Amino acid sequence: MRFVLAVAASALCVLAAKLEPADGKVVFGVWFDGTADTSIYSGNDTAAKVNDRLGFNVGSFQMWQSLPLEHKPEMAPLQNDDGSINMDMLNEGTDASLFLTVYPKSLAVNDSDILALANQCADIIKSGRNVFLRLAPEMNGDWFPAYSRQPAQYIAFWQKVHGVVTGVAPQVAFVWGPNYHGPSTQDTYDPYWPGADYVDWVGISLYWKGFARDWPWAVNNLSPINYTSDIISGVLPEAAEDNFYAKFAEKYNKPFVICETAAGFIMSSYNPTTKVVSPVSPGPGRAELQLSFWKSIFNDDVLRKYPRFKMVFAFEMYKREDNMDRDFRATTDPESLKAISGLLETMDKKGVMAWAKSSAATSATSSAADQVTTTKAVASVSPTASKSSGFKVQIAGIVGLVVSLLL
Repeated sequence: MRFVLAVAASALCVLAAKLEPADGKVVFGVWFDGTADTSIYSGNDTAAKVNDRLGFNVGSFQMWQSLPLEHKPEMAPLQNDDGSINMDMLNEGTDASLFLTVYPKSLAVNDSDILALANQCADIIKSGRNVFLRLAPEMNGDWFPAYSRQPAQYIAFWQKVHGVVTGVAPQVAFVWGPNYHGPSTQDTYDPYWPGADYVDWVGISLYWKGFARDWPWAVNNLSPINYTSDIISGVLPEAAEDNFYAKFAEKYNKPFVICETAAGFIMSSYNPTTKVVSPVSPGPGRAELQLSFWKSIFNDDVLRKYPRFKMVFAFEMYKREDNMDRDFRATTDPESLKAISGLLETMDKKGVMAWAKSSAATSATSSAADQVTTTKAVASVSPTASKSSGFKVQIAGIVGLVVSLLL
């Protein structure tokens, strides 16, 4: 009898992840560039424009700010004068969640600044949006020296922020998101794990810029269909033998999110000495390159192999890095947009996608599972099975199992 009850309790725990969409559903999110400066980067995008291009109500939008807040004039209007995110940029009229990425300026942030972040999250939730907090991401790399490569201090900082924020806004879902562990041995995950009690979701950043053997990347190549799977599960030669999904999503039963991802299509190279911009061969072409990468994420094998995969964020920006001008956007040129929206529509017809509702939420307690599972952005929508209804179905199944075992 005790064993049967333990099995039932264990099954119920599977449903307990914070802001997790219904079983078998994946949220498609977007990190857009809403800055006004388009001299080098993309800019001038909004949530409404994203939905209009795709024809779907994106389930979540990613924005970022510093901790403590820092005024950056170049980030207007994406950020307010005090450095906080400008929620007016989410002008799409849906209940899409906010995926807030926070970059600490050190691991010794004042208590008052942490409390301000907690209150900010609480206010956003009261406005009708769920909040995911991706705190101090990619800490296993060396490009965020303010907090990276300091595992003991990092964990203490994380646990402190978690305590303050959840004390004020318990609905916030904390997202732990290292960078993917590449072929080098330096970027391992384990030393930075804050503990299962302090993390709601786990995820990684991953990009397609070319094969690891071809670094520094200067050629446009198609992504292999198994690329994303190999990164997630740690398969050489593109990733170290370090299975993130097994270590954290499976072991601790956490929903898995690809926190930021895209294929970098090289438009041109830049010589910083001469200031000369030179064109780069398109290779297979932008649309084919983008589609090859996104098919490595949205395919039946990945969805079957990684059932805890619940959300992914497209990095929709154009930027200069490593003296290369890369366009990571998959929704702005007509051919790429046609390819990607077609792929999303295929997944939608299979019942995979969880989209936002077309009208803003009225309650701060709505869950990510309440997102609709199929709708065009221009269509009227009605919610389908949410986690609450799924919960009832699975409760019935568990009760049936208990009864059958007792008979």
